[in-house]
Amino acid sequence: MVDRQRNTAPGRLRHPGGRTHSAELGEWRAVWQRDRNRIRIIRVRNLAQDRTVIAVRDLDTAPDLADMREQFPELAALWDVVRRQFWEVAG
Repeated sequence: MVDRQRNTAPGRLRHPGGRTHSAELGEWRAVWQRDRNRIRIIRVRNLAQDRTVIAVRDLDTAPDLADMREQFPELAALWDVVRRQFWEVAG
């Protein structure tokens, strides 16, 4: 179980340009956005516990997928879903 809070920002998140995408796996949801050739993670939420683990306002400060894999290795299957979606979008 992940129990770390980081970069939590209350209120609505604003991300200029680009389209946000949502990936879900089990009780977890990751909202991400393509930033050139990087995958930026904007929000990670545990839906069952109604708890936000990460939420960032500024895309430039959003961790990329590699950072998230290091910080939250227990969510590897969710990161795989995000990566798969990225390649489908990048086509």
